[in-house]
Amino acid sequence: MTSLAETIDLYFPVDVDGVRYARLTMRRATPHDLQRRARNCTAAERGMLFAALLCEIDFKVFLALDQVDLDRVGQALNRQIDGLLADIVLSPSA
Repeated sequence: MTSLAETIDLYFPVDVDGVRYARLTMRRATPHDLQRRARNCTAAERGMLFAALLCEIDFKVFLALDQVDLDRVGQALNRQIDGLLADIVLSPSA
């Protein structure tokens, strides 16, 4: 089973709507989260929207991130999805 959350310390903190974001915490993805992903957008937008959902922050924060931090968030998102898929495949049937 994967960890419950992953913390990403931003190399380049951002200010959005008067709130400073220096760290993001990405919770563990669920199968329900996978179903909630937006469908009428590009793959890159879908990834950022999904990451915003798991970090429980506004999409505007992702639009403000430096590319270095955005890449690190993407890596964390991939680990969460890989972990979820592994948990689903490895879970015994009821």
